[in-house]
Amino acid sequence: LTGELPFKSTDTLELIHCHIAKNPAAPAQIIPEIPEAISKIVMKLLAKTAEERYQSAWGLKADLETCLTQLQTTGKIDNFPIGQLDYASQLIVPQKLYGRQQEVATLMAAFDRVAGDGTNPTTTELLLVSGYSGIGKTSIIKEIHKPIVRQRGYFIAGKFDQFKRNIPYACIIQAFQSLMRQLLTEPTDKLQIWKNKLLAALGQNGQVIIDVIPEVELIIGKQPEIPQLPPTEAENRFNRVFKQFIYVFTQKEHPLVIFLDDLQWADSATLKLMQLLMTEPDSQYLLLIGAYRDNEVSYTHPLIKTIEEIQKSGISVNHIVLQPLNLDEVKQLIADTLKQTTEKVNSLAELIFNQTGGNPFFLTQLLQELKSENLLTFNFSSLPTGGTKGEWQWNIEEIKAIGIADKSAVELVASRIEKLPKATQEVLKLAACVGNRFTLDVLSIVNEKSPSETAIELYWALQTGLIIPLSESYKIPLVFDLEKSKIYSVAYKFLHDRVQQAAYFLIPESQKKATHLKIGRLLLKNAPAEEIEANIFDIVNQLNLGSDILIQESEKDELARLNLIAGRKAKAAIAYELAFKYLNAGLELLSANAWDNNYDLTWALYVEATESAYLSGEFEPMRQKADIVVQKAKTLLDKIKVYECKILACVAEEKLLEGIEIALQTLKLLGVNFPEEPTEEDINRALAETASLIPENGIEGLMNLPPISDAYSLATIQILTSILP
Repeated sequence: LTGELPFKSTDTLELIHCHIAKNPAAPAQIIPEIPEAISKIVMKLLAKTAEERYQSAWGLKADLETCLTQLQTTGKIDNFPIGQLDYASQLIVPQKLYGRQQEVATLMAAFDRVAGDGTNPTTTELLLVSGYSGIGKTSIIKEIHKPIVRQRGYFIAGKFDQFKRNIPYACIIQAFQSLMRQLLTEPTDKLQIWKNKLLAALGQNGQVIIDVIPEVELIIGKQPEIPQLPPTEAENRFNRVFKQFIYVFTQKEHPLVIFLDDLQWADSATLKLMQLLMTEPDSQYLLLIGAYRDNEVSYTHPLIKTIEEIQKSGISVNHIVLQPLNLDEVKQLIADTLKQTTEKVNSLAELIFNQTGGNPFFLTQLLQELKSENLLTFNFSSLPTGGTKGEWQWNIEEIKAIGIADKSAVELVASRIEKLPKATQEVLKLAACVGNRFTLDVLSIVNEKSPSETAIELYWALQTGLIIPLSESYKIPLVFDLEKSKIYSVAYKFLHDRVQQAAYFLIPESQKKATHLKIGRLLLKNAPAEEIEANIFDIVNQLNLGSDILIQESEKDELARLNLIAGRKAKAAIAYELAFKYLNAGLELLSANAWDNNYDLTWALYVEATESAYLSGEFEPMRQKADIVVQKAKTLLDKIKVYECKILACVAEEKLLEGIEIALQTLKLLGVNFPEEPTEEDINRALAETASLIPENGIEGLMNLPPISDAYSLATIQILTSILP
């Protein structure tokens, strides 16, 4: 039409800001000969918020037909009010916030403090937004996305999943995946700068981050393998390297805002990492925003304990507690939705307010349900002469009589889902099991249909707004069959946790375990052998939920083996508590005679569980499992790791004499005897023997000796180092 793009810029961040917050020049401003009505139609199509755009192809068609009629009858297109007929039967709740101005101002003030003004030192800050489900926590935080991007800050977000609590760092990974994808859109020269910065920060430890956030490899390339370290040293390395990684992005020229949603479902590993990032003394230009449901978090919840520890370190922690909308705000929201005055919607608003308590999500779902039940209708007959506007109508007595306003939020959403085609209902149930966010490739696997068929079945859920596409690529499989390599980019999310919960609620209780088991089996079957470990948490979480109905011992052993892989992966990611859960799940699947029939798997699960229990501070379960290994293991070397854990637990609990006793007994089994009360003669003899082992060229000569390969000697050193300070 104009021969120009809407925005002219080569800067990625500026383009993102333009698409989010700036309006392009109208076509009529670029070429004055373009009719004003055509220009307005184009600008309506380019509008930022959904409710400002055309709500249906029918509405756009009506305006284009008006233009065509004028052009055919008069030879020109006069200006006219566009979009008037687009009102037809579209119930659109405005995206703007009601009654949250103070909270948004508080959020922006926190960002301004973190970003600094160039004169005063900046801080790292934690801002917590709490309130009931559906109260609008996520909405007010999204409201500050635009101004943060405008100030060249990075805003990344991740969301915990109510059905995926056993995946370590899932929310952090999700947030930084989006940042990596954002960096990959930068021009080649800028991407090279980011690569250089990351390589300089990470050094030879880049694989530590790649193991947690695989997308980093797309920027910095393949990295050398990292040496295996004992758990404490591995944890220290992970903490140090992750801090170096995040410092690359927390800079004066681009402060970083991390939003973690639904912290009430956070895993322990993420909470520890959150505490680490917040309490680092040199941290700057970092704002961490967390949202959680305060009615689901008690004083003993791990989140509250983490917040208390952060506060003790002197870090600024601010709270925003969201309250429900008041009656006047509800009236205004409903009046704006129905294009009526507040006086006309007064009785309807009072009824809805009394039922929903002013909860915005509950309120919008109730309005949608009233419409779907034809209790809230668009009256075409009331259109004025010329037909440019309609009117919404309702009958309060009918609404009260049918009892629809007495349903809970989940029941309302479930009712909406049940009105969808059967195939759409079924695929939504599967999606609810997969997670709050899901990709078309995974969903098509568990749906046992092609990506295009699955996308078409999802279409009606998209149309009703129950699920939301994460990019425009969702449209492609609705028309074309995609190659497998291209469907990974097609992703969706549920409108709200309550929608996911409602879809899951529709699965009969008696079928839930079988459904999860089937999903897990399909994911495992379709995963190439080399990709099983990369997807192990998703696979095992599904299988574990259905493990109670497994009958065959071979299937239980296979699931136990998969839990071993998951436990080791969680332990390598310093997520010790989650590792212990996976390993325990594996142990529970073993048969009574597993030590005889499947020794290697049983031994590995018990030893790994013992170490994970120690690393998690679960000393009593650790001792119980260690004692079983001592009793059942075939060889002395198979028992060394659990002896070491018992010694380290004694040290941690300050039971040093008990630890020394265990160490001396173990060393004796290894053929190394220490006198219980060494004399001066014993000490001198040991010193002389040590001196005789030193090469002629001095202690430095020890470095040239070959590495120890004798398993018993290595075990001896392992036990000695566990008891020495």
